[in-house]
Amino acid sequence: MKINNKYIKQFIETSSRNLWLLVLIAMTFSVSDAYTQNVSFNASVTKRKVGQFEKFRIDFVINKKAEKIIPPDFTQFAFLGGPSTSVSQSWINGKSSFKKTYSYFLMPRRIGTFKIGSAKIKVDGITYRTKPLTIQVVKDVPKSDNPNDPAALASKSIYLKLVLSDATPYVNQQITATYYLYFNKNISTPQTLKMPKYNGFWSQDYEMPNRYNIEKKYINDEQFNRITLKKAILIPQKSGKLVLEPLTLEVPMEISTGKLDFFGNPHTSQYNYTVSTGKRTLNVKSLPVSGKPQNFSGAVGKYKFNISASKTTVEANESITIKATVNGVGNVKLFNLPKLTVPEELEIYDPKHTEKVKLRSEGMTGSVTEEYIIIPRYKGTYKLPQLEFSYFDVKKEKYITIKGDSFSINVTKGAKSLRNNSSSNSSINKSKVQLLGKDIRFIHTKTEFIDEVNNTLFGSFLYYILLVIPFLTIPMIMFIYHKKRKANADVVGSRKRKAGKMAKKMLSESRDALKANDESKFYEAVINALYKYLAFS
Repeated sequence: MKINNKYIKQFIETSSRNLWLLVLIAMTFSVSDAYTQNVSFNASVTKRKVGQFEKFRIDFVINKKAEKIIPPDFTQFAFLGGPSTSVSQSWINGKSSFKKTYSYFLMPRRIGTFKIGSAKIKVDGITYRTKPLTIQVVKDVPKSDNPNDPAALASKSIYLKLVLSDATPYVNQQITATYYLYFNKNISTPQTLKMPKYNGFWSQDYEMPNRYNIEKKYINDEQFNRITLKKAILIPQKSGKLVLEPLTLEVPMEISTGKLDFFGNPHTSQYNYTVSTGKRTLNVKSLPVSGKPQNFSGAVGKYKFNISASKTTVEANESITIKATVNGVGNVKLFNLPKLTVPEELEIYDPKHTEKVKLRSEGMTGSVTEEYIIIPRYKGTYKLPQLEFSYFDVKKEKYITIKGDSFSINVTKGAKSLRNNSSSNSSINKSKVQLLGKDIRFIHTKTEFIDEVNNTLFGSFLYYILLVIPFLTIPMIMFIYHKKRKANADVVGSRKRKAGKMAKKMLSESRDALKANDESKFYEAVINALYKYLAFS
């Protein structure tokens, strides 16, 4: 706003007697100067060079009251939170200042150089934009020249490590992944920022205790406390290079500020340090082709194989139970048991599959059982085929085949086989069976009749009970009647009891009013309860 100084001087000289006009002119120039002040909208970051898993903050600051901010695209980073806003306003020597800050918390996803675009905001209908920023992400947290820098101090006091039982496993070989946190400062409960992903693995987590067990360990001759944060069983499902995504934590810890308090003790402050295991790459080996058995179904580990029969000598139409069991340490849940086949004269039902698996220090261990039910229909001796189970032994690096016991079923009674009576090789139809508990029973075709028992009431135990009841109830009724007459004769006591009932009823209404926060109804109910109690008593 440009105004000729000559006209201003002339106007002031002619209006010297009107002091209020001078005040008005001063206020006009002050307001004009405030509105002609330039709008400032800037962006800044805590660090331009950050570690791969280091948290950082970006601030957008504006010096005017504005509408809602539109942040840039943060998809190249892990968004941790925001916006967190703060406002500061001051008035110094007649000049006012205003500043509002919008803060966002981010963490890099990968190494490289990334550009953060412009944020947008509107002031008096005009859109303002910040300048883009460039962030460089490196593998490790950059070292600071300041010896009291919290990040530098924390990096020497906290370590997060992933320990693998085997970094070059075979396909289907189980390995153990254990996550340890080392620290030698006072820390609070770690917060998980990013959970690990096991792409290409079958995985199962151990159940961790509610309280951490602290162990004493040494790193470079320096004592640290160690806790086990997480433990999991991993079984690779394909060969080649498989990547384990990192576990990332934010650990609140106490950091020395390098200052002393009033009593000379070191002064500390809380600092949230971000720590990560980083990505781990495993080279998974294929199982050898040489010597691979035809019946191999993917079992890797150390196993035992057993076949058992409930009995081997039966009559026709009597059931037999055959159990095939594999137990040991390895990928217990990820393979198939050999299937049992029988001659046509024997009926076999689909097996019942049972797993008993636990996670122990050595890994996944337990047993897998398939239980067959066989019913012979014809007399004779039938030999069952011998079952074989094959697995790959990691330590010996070769395939092992275990042969199960072979046995024959001797059917002593029953009709001769259809093979002896007919040249046709037709299939045998299964008879209808009924499952009772764990045993199989056939439907009975013969009926046995029993005499019906004539149960009469006369002379029974119930008859004598009903006969005695009237003699017991008559004295009880007379006693109750006598007590009631005595109570009615007591006029004063009767009035007090009636007054008490009325008061309880009104007090229950006051309780409902108290729950509903209705004060007027509450006090009205209390007064009525007191009035009726005194009136009737």
